[in-house]
Amino acid sequence: MRRISNDEWGQVRVHGRYNGKLPVTLYYAGSAIEFNIKAGNLTAVIDASFGTMEQWITVLVNGAFISRQMLYQGENLVPIFVNMNPDKVKTIRIIKETECFPDDSSAHMTFKHLITDGEIVKAPEKKPMLIEFIGDSITAGEGTMGDQNEDEWIPMFFSGYYNYTRMVAEVLNADYRTVSMGGWGIYCGWDNNIHCNIPSIYTKVCGLLPKLPDKLAGSLDDYDFTRDPANAVVINLGTNDFSGFNQPSWTDTDGCTYKLNKNEDDTLAEESVQKVCRAGVDFLKLVRAKNPDAKILWALGMLGNGLEPVVLRFIDEYKTETGDEKISYVALDDTTDETRGSRFHPGLMDHVKACEKIVAALSE
Repeated sequence: MRRISNDEWGQVRVHGRYNGKLPVTLYYAGSAIEFNIKAGNLTAVIDASFGTMEQWITVLVNGAFISRQMLYQGENLVPIFVNMNPDKVKTIRIIKETECFPDDSSAHMTFKHLITDGEIVKAPEKKPMLIEFIGDSITAGEGTMGDQNEDEWIPMFFSGYYNYTRMVAEVLNADYRTVSMGGWGIYCGWDNNIHCNIPSIYTKVCGLLPKLPDKLAGSLDDYDFTRDPANAVVINLGTNDFSGFNQPSWTDTDGCTYKLNKNEDDTLAEESVQKVCRAGVDFLKLVRAKNPDAKILWALGMLGNGLEPVVLRFIDEYKTETGDEKISYVALDDTTDETRGSRFHPGLMDHVKACEKIVAALSE
C-alpha cells in the first residue's frame, strides 16, 4: 500500500469550489472528489475540521451509492473498498454531505492522502455542461435525512447527495457545484440579520468561513470562475428573506436595528420591498459578471412562495436595466405534510418534484 503521488492527484477531479491547490479542501455540501482507480484496495485519509458540527461523507463506487458515514474530528482513515478485482478500473466519488457551519470553530474537509495498492488512471471526463446551484438550507439538503419528527439542528439530517442539485445534474448529464447556507437570503437572513446574505460571500471560495483554520485552508481566496465556467446558474433564494417580514427586528453590534416590515393589512411594505429588490438586481448583475455565458434560472417555492411577486419584480427590473434576457423563473411545488422530511424541511419526494421542474425549465 502506498500514498498516491502529486502527479496522480492531477488525475483527480474536484467537484465544487476549492482553491485549486493540494491538498484538496472542500467546503460546501455536494462538493466531491472523483477519480478512476485500478486497484484492489483503497483508503482515504481525510482531515475533518469542525468543533461540534461534525462532517459527513457519502461514497459512490461506479456511480452507485455504497456508504454514508460521520467523520471524527481530525484525521480519519476511511476504507473505501477492499479486496476488489485489482485488474478492473473503478470510478470513485467521495462527497461532502454537510453544509458550512460558520458559527463552528472551523468547518472544512481536507483530503490529505489516498492510500492504495494500485494506481490512479485517466481522470473522469467532464460532462457536457456545468450547473452552479446557489441557495439556502434547501439547496444544502437540510431535512432529507431522518424521520419527520426529528427537529434537532445537527449535521446528521443534512445531505448533499439526497437533494435536487445532484438529481438535476444527473438527469441533465451535468457536473455541478453549490453555494449554499441555511437561514441565509438575498438581502437578509431568516431573522433579519443583514449580514446573512449570499451575495456578500459569493466571490470567495467559501466566504462563509472567515475564521483562521478555514482561512488558512483557502476559504477566503478569490474563487476562479474561469476554471470551470458554468453553463447554467440556478438560484433558489428568497425563502429566508420572506421570513424576515414575519420576524422581530434584528440588532447589530453597533446598536442599529433592521427589519423587513409589513403594512397594517399584512401586505409587504414598499420600502422593505425596495431593499430586497435592489439586493436582487445587484446580485443578478454579480452572477452575470462572473458567469457571462450562463443561463440564469431563479427558483422558489418549496417552503412557501410568499416572496414570488418581489422576485418577479426584481427580475424584470434587472432585465430592464441590463437588457439581459437569459434569465427566467420557475415556481417549485410546496412541501406538504405527507412529503416533508425532518427539521420541517422538504423531504426526498419534494426534491424529486423540484428536480423535475428545474430540469424542464433548463431544457426549454
